Amino acid sequence: MSKPNKVLKKIYLSGPMSHRKNKNYPMFNKVAKELRDVGYFVFNPAEEDKEGETWEDCLKRDLELVVKSDLLVLLPCWKKSKGARLEAYVARKLKIPTYLYKEFNFSNA
Repeated sequence: MSKPNKVLKKIYLSGPMSHRKNKNYPMFNKVAKELRDVGYFVFNPAEEDKEGETWEDCLKRDLELVVKSDLLVLLPCWKKSKGARLEAYVARKLKIPTYLYKEFNFSNA
């Protein structure tokens, strides 16, 4: 009899993108890689963006991903982002655990 596979926790990355150099994709991608390397499934909005999407299109899609997540990791300067503040608000209201990236313990979440 085989052992069941470990269920991957789903993490949503939240942080500033608008008005940032390269839309802050390097930071999102760096953190996504770190989390995947230790076994998490990561919703990375930098990988979801499509050319021509409006801010509202992105927010609608991203909030759907927040709802599907087991926890949310907030990237540096998240408080300067209207979208990240909304994502954090929704996560907290839904009792989805929320962590600051710099304080997140990658091995115990």
